[in-house]
Amino acid sequence: MQRQTRKQQTPTVSKIKKKKKLKKQTTASYILSRLLIIVSVLVLATLLFAAGLMIGFGVIGGGNARSIFSPAVWDHFLLFFQQ
Repeated sequence: MQRQTRKQQTPTVSKIKKKKKLKKQTTASYILSRLLIIVSVLVLATLLFAAGLMIGFGVIGGGNARSIFSPAVWDHFLLFFQQ
């Protein structure tokens, strides 16, 4: 009887199940890591947008930087652009 090399050996059922389980875990971790990247980029973009608004309104515009988040300021902006 000839000795089989590793490539010629047929995998057992338990090895196949382990590979499928590992592949599912790998796929889930891949999806989770991609979602984490997307969420972190969106949070970073939101923070940078808010910082830009504060710098633009506070430093360049000469107003109070925190008042950019006031609803009255946004009402004024919207009325200005609607006219």
